[in-house]
Amino acid sequence: MIKNIIFILFLIILDRLFVSKKVFLILPYNFHYLQLWFNNINKIIMSNISIFSEILSVIVGAAGVFLGLYCSNIMSMYSEKYANATQNISRVYENDILTNKCIKMITDYILFSIIILFLLVIQVKIGFLILLITIFKGLEIIVSFGFMSRRTYQFSDTYYITNSVFGELYKILDHLKKDKYFFNDKNFQYYYRNSAKKKLEVLMEINEFNLNKTSDNLSNNIINFMQHVFYFLNDYWKVKKRIPDDSYWYDDKVFYKRWYKSSDNEIILALNTGTMVPHETIRNHLWIEEILMGIIDKSFSYLVSNNDYLNVLKWIGFVKNISTNAIEVGDFDFYVDYLYKIQKSIQNDFVPKVYPVEIKMAFAEYVIVNYLNFLVEVRKYVENEENFLHDIKSFEKSNGKPLNQYYRHLDIRKFYDNIATEIKIEGKRITPEWYINQALAKHCYDDLINIYKKIDVIVNEYITGFVDSLFEQNDNAGAVIAIAKYNEILSKLYYAENSLKKRLEGLLIFYNDKNTVWQEMPQMDIYNKFKSTYNKIFPKWCRSTIHFVKENWNSYNEYPDVLGACYMYLCELLIETIETEEFEVFKENYENLFDIMLLYYEYCKQELYPITNSSQNIQTISLRTNPIVEFGMISGYAYLWGELSNDSRWKDLVLSCTNNKIVKGNYIGNMCQILQTVSDSFPFIRSHDILHNQWIRRMNIMFEEKGKISWKESHFRYEYDGDSILLKLVLNNKENSDFLKYKAYEIYAVAVLNRFLSVDKKYHARDRWEKEYEKKSSKNTF
Repeated sequence: MIKNIIFILFLIILDRLFVSKKVFLILPYNFHYLQLWFNNINKIIMSNISIFSEILSVIVGAAGVFLGLYCSNIMSMYSEKYANATQNISRVYENDILTNKCIKMITDYILFSIIILFLLVIQVKIGFLILLITIFKGLEIIVSFGFMSRRTYQFSDTYYITNSVFGELYKILDHLKKDKYFFNDKNFQYYYRNSAKKKLEVLMEINEFNLNKTSDNLSNNIINFMQHVFYFLNDYWKVKKRIPDDSYWYDDKVFYKRWYKSSDNEIILALNTGTMVPHETIRNHLWIEEILMGIIDKSFSYLVSNNDYLNVLKWIGFVKNISTNAIEVGDFDFYVDYLYKIQKSIQNDFVPKVYPVEIKMAFAEYVIVNYLNFLVEVRKYVENEENFLHDIKSFEKSNGKPLNQYYRHLDIRKFYDNIATEIKIEGKRITPEWYINQALAKHCYDDLINIYKKIDVIVNEYITGFVDSLFEQNDNAGAVIAIAKYNEILSKLYYAENSLKKRLEGLLIFYNDKNTVWQEMPQMDIYNKFKSTYNKIFPKWCRSTIHFVKENWNSYNEYPDVLGACYMYLCELLIETIETEEFEVFKENYENLFDIMLLYYEYCKQELYPITNSSQNIQTISLRTNPIVEFGMISGYAYLWGELSNDSRWKDLVLSCTNNKIVKGNYIGNMCQILQTVSDSFPFIRSHDILHNQWIRRMNIMFEEKGKISWKESHFRYEYDGDSILLKLVLNNKENSDFLKYKAYEIYAVAVLNRFLSVDKKYHARDRWEKEYEKKSSKNTF
């Protein structure tokens, strides 16, 4: 009331000045016409003052109605949504800034208008300024009522009131960034910690209040709330990496000592007084994370208990967004442990239940993708030079401002403080640069060692345990998509591990003072360890893929092509095991190749059968026959390696699998006919030629380097000089760039398939070299 009276008096005085001749006499001549204009407007207003009074009375009434309607809406919303809310929740609702601002605007206008009406009653002249302000305020309350109506709708979401709480928390984060005051003043640190703790308690209460209610749209609101919590946690981590470890910002945590670790005096005192050994308090650097994760865990448990798998998937896909800051601030353990907690929930709460196939695949993929994303972010972090700068001269030029996240450690901060003191007193730095670099490098080194160990746990425990659980629960849909990601994991793991090793070796250069103890670099070889697991699990992947495809044959096109992935990765694995001479691994996986190939061949044939365009026939034939050709190539290379290495196990395995699967399954005739068609066709570029040429090049190099071959000089060239009839026919001269004269699938057809076929059905090479092979070979036996 007082403010409005003063404001109106100011407007009346200002209005009088505008019509005063004395004021306009001091202005240039061109402005004198304004006085006449102001006088005319005021005369018009005074002549129609009754109309103005009536309009003003109507607007005041409308403002009162607006205020009444809004208060009524607010009260009805409160009684419907917040009737049983706690005191803290009610206070947040009552203190909403925008609501109070709009109410204040309407009441302010009502008071302003009442004073104007009173002045009109006592016949005080009203000028154009007051009229202008009155019109503006009238428009303002109309607009504000629109905002208030929208606000009422927003409050129907009982999570919406958390926005003001998050706003207060973000203000606290802004204060944490003020290094000068926050770093040095314990009172500031303690005050902001308690303020943040109170705000977090309000968030907990609001979450509990909502979880105990029933609402149609509650799950979506919960997800939005959880995302806000994670966004705040992500922003907090950006600030946290600069907060000193001994700051009073961190809450105290009680640490109960063990009797066997207590000193003699502590034990004697406890025995004499009949008490427990004294406890200790330590700084809990994860106190905010623990509170926020407690909130998230309860919300996530609600979604799980209500079987809301779509929102659970939405949340799992969102979690990866904060991995970068988790790594930078050093809380990667906390983050990875949370990923594992989600994984266990999926294993125990969702995998055993019946869901659509695409949902089961999504659960498995999301779990693996989160770990994959962590590997990618680790590599980015390690390869970013800015995370490992130790430029002391830059620090000197920055007037003591810390340049990296390791400033939060007590020993590093002490170094920097000492440097700042040295510069002030001596005018230069005295502490040796290598000594400071070593201290910084040790913290970097320790963090990377911990990351290195955590990666080993992720890939060799968490991921493999998850896949084993899928197999145990016969979740073929989840298992096939999870293992399909193994090759991507291997790729990301290879680069991440190499980057870590290089960075660790680079940090060891700073290790000059051997009296300081650094932990040894772990010899874990995570990549090869996981690769071994991958090779062993491949047969399970093949069997699960076969079951999955057969179960979903009619709807297979709706899902990712796990059959094609399994087949192609199996081919690559078998080529690789021939290169590395790992017979046992080859044997275990080769026995599944024909089953996978046959199923993939049938699928390709079914997909490509409708194509009748003559211009596409050649390419269609290539696509349809590729699986048969690739099976023949791998079998031919394995058989040849048995000849070249004098290791009969390779040849026996190929012969045995051909007899047991192809001959007994009555597939040999069709298979030989397809290979014959491919050989007889006019040469053209096949769809997998680049891939096949890579295999040929790799096998040629391997055969030349590791094969037990003797050569003899004949007519200025070196020819094969051995007892193998097959090698005499198929090997080129030593100087020839092509190691083999014939395709590997043709060698397999002649040396293996022809053994089981009658003369009229045998495979015939273009130059009929198979006839010479049959003449020189002993009688086919099995």
